[in-house]
Amino acid sequence: MYLVDLGASVAAGRNYSLSIPSGGGGVSKIDVAVGDTTAYAVWVAGEKAVGPMDYTPGAMRNARKDGFQVIDRSPMSQGTRAHQVVAYIVFDSTLVMLCDSPSLYLHEEETTRFICSIPIVFDVTNVLSGRVGEYIVMARRKGEHWYVGGLTSWQERTAKIDLAFLGEGVREATVFRDGANSGLVGEDYALERREVTRDTELRIPMLGGGGFAVSLSRK
Repeated sequence: MYLVDLGASVAAGRNYSLSIPSGGGGVSKIDVAVGDTTAYAVWVAGEKAVGPMDYTPGAMRNARKDGFQVIDRSPMSQGTRAHQVVAYIVFDSTLVMLCDSPSLYLHEEETTRFICSIPIVFDVTNVLSGRVGEYIVMARRKGEHWYVGGLTSWQERTAKIDLAFLGEGVREATVFRDGANSGLVGEDYALERREVTRDTELRIPMLGGGGFAVSLSRK
């Protein structure tokens, strides 16, 4: 179950989401408050050592670094749409929520359905690669279903993912990644499907402030 973040308290002239788990992260709040989404990768590496943290990903208004503005009545996030989606894979929280307006989720049905297909609790977590403050690629399993997520800073890079951790057989990979125009329009994304096996190596480009999420289901 996912919750929509409607609760807030007022402090120092700004609204802050109610923090339920220990350790307040407020991922989308980081995006609207600081100038560099490299904070994501730094926090991912640190929070794994201390457990779940409060965070509120899922922003539907996504801006490139040079187009970002702080607008209280119409808040936006830094980075791409894929960057927001993959946060549901790489971050842990005891209470996961959708941080934006319900009407936006109804309008963006494809994105919403992908987010809601991601489990809240996983059985296995493997960090495949990463460098603190720069990028991270993580694989997580729930039952027999695997999920792979990657986040990058403002530095563009291509993730190379060895799927040797998969069992035997063919799987369908559903890839939610940065779109061809994500470098100009943060909301742009691509949703692709292909068959893969444990011998497949995925190569997925991440634009600056971007990322990708992969769902791997048995055929």
